[in-house]
Amino acid sequence: MIGESSCPIATVLRNKRTAQQFWTRVFNDGDLDYIDQTLAPGYTYNGSPGGADGLKAWVKALRSAMPDLFFRVESLLGAHDTVAIRWTLSGTRDGKEVFLTGENVLVFDDDGRAVSNWQFLGTPDLTHQAC
Repeated sequence: MIGESSCPIATVLRNKRTAQQFWTRVFNDGDLDYIDQTLAPGYTYNGSPGGADGLKAWVKALRSAMPDLFFRVESLLGAHDTVAIRWTLSGTRDGKEVFLTGENVLVFDDDGRAVSNWQFLGTPDLTHQAC
């Protein structure tokens, strides 16, 4: 468990820290073991069962397609058991620079593990070339 807290402010801070570390450790560093530490049993992605194994496979495929993948966390907002994260993805795929923005809304259980994740993507610019 990531840690319990009975203080509402401490809970929000813990959940925000977990979300930040998740993007850094999982997507940027490829630490797939961190997925097991942060997802609750029954975790859902956009309302569908996802689970740790599905997420690990997706992260592997994403990092394989873009070896220089980098997620930058632009902002984090937290209230109660919910954290909203706004991010920018950059990388190279098939010789083309990729930029994508998105937001995720994560809901955490009392133990600080994510129970659901809703993702909203901005407009991808898959053909942007550096000047």
